[in-house]
Amino acid sequence: MLKTAAVLNFLLAAGHVLCLFRLDAAFRLYRIEPFMDRLAALWPPIPYLITLGVACGLTVCGLYALSAAGAIRPLPLLRPAVYAIGAVFALRGLAGFAAMSLACDFRSADLAAAVVAGAIGALCLAGGRRAFQTSRT
Repeated sequence: MLKTAAVLNFLLAAGHVLCLFRLDAAFRLYRIEPFMDRLAALWPPIPYLITLGVACGLTVCGLYALSAAGAIRPLPLLRPAVYAIGAVFALRGLAGFAAMSLACDFRSADLAAAVVAGAIGALCLAGGRRAFQTSRT
């Protein structure tokens, strides 16, 4: 489960890096273009830096999942980090579904983002529970 969560995080990180070449289209797809345009008006590199920051964060999440799976050496604060990562992704998935339900607007990009986030959250929480329970014995 944790290795699958890691792969999903790495794929999302790679996707964010690839989006750097067409940020305008990506922002339009997720309907955040007006917000990012305002940030870019303050300093044009901001949307690129935010996107790179998200990619780095997703990579770190993937590394923590691999560490909890035992594929790489243990990272600092492994147990609380894996549970926090799982909770944040699960909440992101729930918030996405709630927002779509309230707006009665289920666009494919929003639906995919909510499903993937929820899946990563569930994989991290369940995989972390399994990994940390077996490591106690």
